[in-house]
Amino acid sequence: MTSRCFAILGLLLIASACSQSPVLAPTARAGAVLRRPVLAGTASPRASWIRRDLTNPPLLYVTNANTVTIYSGLGGSALTLVGEIFGFQNPVGECVDGQGDVFIADGPAHAVDEYAYGSVVPKGVISDTLGEPYACAVDAATGRLAVTNLSDASGNEPGNLLVYASPTSAPAEYTDPQMNEPLFCTFDRKGNLDIDAYDSSFHPVMTQLRKTATKLKTLTLSGLDPKKLYEPSGLEPAGPVMLWGNT
Repeated sequence: MTSRCFAILGLLLIASACSQSPVLAPTARAGAVLRRPVLAGTASPRASWIRRDLTNPPLLYVTNANTVTIYSGLGGSALTLVGEIFGFQNPVGECVDGQGDVFIADGPAHAVDEYAYGSVVPKGVISDTLGEPYACAVDAATGRLAVTNLSDASGNEPGNLLVYASPTSAPAEYTDPQMNEPLFCTFDRKGNLDIDAYDSSFHPVMTQLRKTATKLKTLTLSGLDPKKLYEPSGLEPAGPVMLWGNT
C-alpha cells in the first residue's frame, strides 16, 4: 500500500498584504513550458474563472481532485467561493513565494503551475521530467523552490527531491535510500529544508537538506516511535520549531 491510496486536501492561505494582480497571459521563459501535458479524456471543458470585483482579498486555495477552488471571506463566519482553476490531473501540494505567486504541483501531468496572485491563467508551467511532483516549498530568504517527486518519471519508486534556484533554472536532484516516497516539504528560517516521506517499508521518516549541504540526511525522531504514525501529512515551520502532522 502506498500513499497514493490516501485522499489529501491541500490548503494554502495568501495573506491580504499581497497586492492583487490582473489576469495575465503566460509568457515564455527558459526552463518552463506553457502547454502542460494533458492526459486523454481528463481535460475539463469548463473555463477557469475568478471574481474581479474583489478588493485585495485574502484568498484560500484548495486542491481537490482535478480542480483548484479559491475562497475568500477569511475571518468571517463563512467562506465564499470566488474562483476555480480547471485542467489539472491530480493537484495536491501548494506553496507561495514572497510576491504572492502560487505554485501548484500536479503529479500525473509532470508539471508545477505558477499563478500570479488572483490570476487563473498560468504565469508559467515548470515541466518536471524527473518525476511526479507531489508538493513544494519556497525559501522566503532566497526564493529557492523545492519540489518533491512522489515517484520517478515512469511512476516507479523511489522518488526524489528537486531544488530550483529560481522557477526558470534547471533543478538540482537529490535522492536518498531512506526516502522512498517523499511527500510534503518546508523551509525553516535558516534555509534548511525538511521533507516527510515513506521509506521502502512504508514507515514514515523525516529527511533534511541543510542549507549548505549537498546530501540528504535522515533525522532521528527522539522519543517517538515512527511505527505509531500512519500517514505523514504535512510540515509547517512555527518559529524555530517544525510541526509534523499525521493522521
